[in-house]
Amino acid sequence: MSIVESSLLGWLIALGWSGILYAFKKCCLDKVKNGFLKYTLGMVLAHGLLLLLYSAALHISFLKTVLQNWRAGIVSGPPGVLMLFIIPGFYSIFLIGKGYFNEGGNQASWGWKLKMMASLFCNGFASLFELLIVFLLQQGTRFS
Repeated sequence: MSIVESSLLGWLIALGWSGILYAFKKCCLDKVKNGFLKYTLGMVLAHGLLLLLYSAALHISFLKTVLQNWRAGIVSGPPGVLMLFIIPGFYSIFLIGKGYFNEGGNQASWGWKLKMMASLFCNGFASLFELLIVFLLQQGTRFS
């Protein structure tokens, strides 16, 4: 499979994943009044879809090839698999506040910007460590 095909299929996966998360927010999470519960349910779905995609890639060779050859650019660029770590982080930012245009922007307080950066950073590391733990468990090795 060529890099162009893998990149297009990879971006299609990312678009589908983002569409599922957006539809879940519009249909279910907008009805929840508690902000912590809304954030928690959204992150459970985002990280659950990440684990589902990773587990499927371990068993389906076509999907594994797509994820290995996916580039952020059409021909070159950083690996597109980084989107697997970025999508849950950006979804957490999407869930936290009213959004960049309503609450944030250039005149946003330092506390709001810190909250957004911390959310993105923590979700990126959570994605990394959950994939690492699942990989080690599926390979049958110990954590040591």
